[in-house]
Amino acid sequence: MSYDVIVIGGSFAGLSAALQLARSRRRVLVLDSGKPRNRFAQFSHGFFGHDGQPPSAILANARSQLLSYRTVSFADDLATHAAKIGEEFIVTTTSGNVHTAARLILATGVSDDLTTIPGLQERWGISILHCFYCHGYEVAGRRLGVLATSDRSLQTAMLLPDWSEHVTLFTNGVLTLGPEQMADLRTRGVSVEAVPVVALVGDAPALSGLRLEDGRITPVDAVFVSPCTRMASPLAE
Repeated sequence: MSYDVIVIGGSFAGLSAALQLARSRRRVLVLDSGKPRNRFAQFSHGFFGHDGQPPSAILANARSQLLSYRTVSFADDLATHAAKIGEEFIVTTTSGNVHTAARLILATGVSDDLTTIPGLQERWGISILHCFYCHGYEVAGRRLGVLATSDRSLQTAMLLPDWSEHVTLFTNGVLTLGPEQMADLRTRGVSVEAVPVVALVGDAPALSGLRLEDGRITPVDAVFVSPCTRMASPLAE
């Protein structure tokens, strides 16, 4: 069967696209590998009408609603190759199936690079966090760290005191701060640690501190980090 559109990626973006297409009476196939970026988070917050719901529950409900449209199909499969031949796109999956469509939507999302320090991946979404609007409320008032990965980390450190009076910015050899920036951080009550972080302390996924290169351990209960991201699928290339 040939479709009007194949949507590769069945998380929030892919399902949103498929819903509008379904309501336009298009024949749609959604291909999804079942590994959304938010699978590491226990709950979704700040999402209107769904605050506190597990991401998996939100997706299951959205998929159920989408399948009420007779022109929509789902395949729990990973798209491994896509090419345009003539007027159609040809998509091949790991199961060996081949699907064709007039249009292709890539909603594969991104994946996070958490390889800089051992232990980040095991704590991701629990005690290693990326968004204070998503997770700040749950760790409010606790000992919080900001592990610098880019200049953006300074903004995180400046805003995080809205959730806690105990914030430490670990520059980690990545962030160089001038006198004015240091003064701004002091005004916000943020401590600054320049010695690089070499290890995470505590039984994963919990966190009790960060071990520094000089052997000291700074107690923290949660750390905010902005990891480097890459496209989760090579299909665009």
